[in-house]
Amino acid sequence: MWTRRGEVFAVHAAGNRPAVHFGWLAALAAGRRVAVRPSRREPFTSHRLVSALRVSSVERELHHAAKGAKPA
Repeated sequence: MWTRRGEVFAVHAAGNRPAVHFGWLAALAAGRRVAVRPSRREPFTSHRLVSALRVSSVERELHHAAKGAKPA
C-alpha cells in the first residue's frame, strides 16, 4: 500500500534500465511532484525521460535534480 506522506516524491534512479522509472512516472500521474536524481554511472535515461515530459508540458510538477558530485 502506498500512503501519501509529503509534497514531493523523491527518486534516486539507478542504472540505465527504463523499468526502474515506472514508479516515479506513476507518482507523477497520480498528481505528485517528483524530484529525480539520476544515476552517476548513467544519467542519460533519466535526462531523456525528463526532457520528453517537459516537452509535453509536465514541467510544473516535475523537478529534475542534476547529477550529483561524488562524495568527498
